Amino acid sequence: MNILYIDDDVEDREIFRDALACINPDFVLNTANDGLEGLKVLEELTLRPDLIFLDINMPRMNGRQFLIRLREIVGLRTIPVIIYSTTSRKGEIDSFKKLGARDFIIKPSDFQKLQVMLSDILIQYADTLTKNWH
Repeated sequence: MNILYIDDDVEDREIFRDALACINPDFVLNTANDGLEGLKVLEELTLRPDLIFLDINMPRMNGRQFLIRLREIVGLRTIPVIIYSTTSRKGEIDSFKKLGARDFIIKPSDFQKLQVMLSDILIQYADTLTKNWH
């Protein structure tokens, strides 16, 4: 599975990478510091990601701006985007879902919770992706 994770927090990206490696070391993870870099990474990848995990609050291009732009790009608009943020405001969650985000996950406070949450979501999306391949 190929994953793109966009977040301006270096430590969050490292923890995410470590948790993902514990789940399945064969998963490919690309990262970006913000939405602008995320768009650049998407242009440069030879294989498009199966999933994008996206933070909300970032400099230059935030999560909302990135998601709007992504949905305008024909070859990329169908990639499932999972908002991965510390916010739990229902209004914000609903607005991201209206923009096309598939899921909204609140960042867990510890590594084991992150592993369980990632494992659950990746199993769910792996099943969906497998069905779409056949």
